[in-house]
Amino acid sequence: MNKGVLFLMVGNSGSGKDSVIKYVVNKIPGLRKVKRHVTRQDSETEEFISLKKEDFNKDDYFIFWEAYDKLYGVDREVLEGLMNGKNYIVNISRKTIKKTMERWSNCYVIECVIPVKLIRQRLNDRGREDEAEIEKRIQRALTAPLLNPDCTIDTSNSDVSIAGERLISFINSIINQ
Repeated sequence: MNKGVLFLMVGNSGSGKDSVIKYVVNKIPGLRKVKRHVTRQDSETEEFISLKKEDFNKDDYFIFWEAYDKLYGVDREVLEGLMNGKNYIVNISRKTIKKTMERWSNCYVIECVIPVKLIRQRLNDRGREDEAEIEKRIQRALTAPLLNPDCTIDTSNSDVSIAGERLISFINSIINQ
């Protein structure tokens, strides 16, 4: 059986990663969105499994990381699915790419890019972070390390289908090899 492919979606907060992921999983049969576990209260703007920090056990996760004082985890079930030939896409932190690729070699990095001015606007519009938190995210965007992704997606346009179709083309070129 062929091993599955893990697509790692990275980009600054507010770059539209989750919107593009939602678009592509609805268009590519068999591509699964990873629902992350996050130590944050439930949100109307993002799908995840909410839990308290004291309930977050790193041993329960295939991949885990910390960002903005929150813990994030990808359930071990994803690794089992990959071993059984299933394909996944996950919104992940840049700093977790190397560790993830050490655990699963059949990975591709997709970076969403967007001007910082637009990031601030989107973060304000979604209303999930206060001004201090938005400033942290802007500073992180300004100092983010340069990547050498397998695919770069411009997510500046509010029409998600533009970035979504670009990503569909890339993913299909990988999974249909």
